[in-house]
Amino acid sequence: MKGARDISPLGVRLPDSLKARLQQESKKNGRSLNSEIVMILQSYIEQIDNPESINGLADKEAERFKEALLETLKSMYGKEK
Repeated sequence: MKGARDISPLGVRLPDSLKARLQQESKKNGRSLNSEIVMILQSYIEQIDNPESINGLADKEAERFKEALLETLKSMYGKEK
């Protein structure tokens, strides 16, 4: 992971209940709240990039189909106006 000076800060508004739950998880896992959130986001992105479940694979393939369909429709009916 990059050094703290090389990482852009990001302000995120969270509902109090979600923040409390994330704090519980971070404490349980021995991480800071920031580190816990980063780990969760990284895990989610990795799951999207490398789906191990049928739902992840279906989501990825649905997105590919959508992109292909849009390109086909654009070529058939011309570019968006």
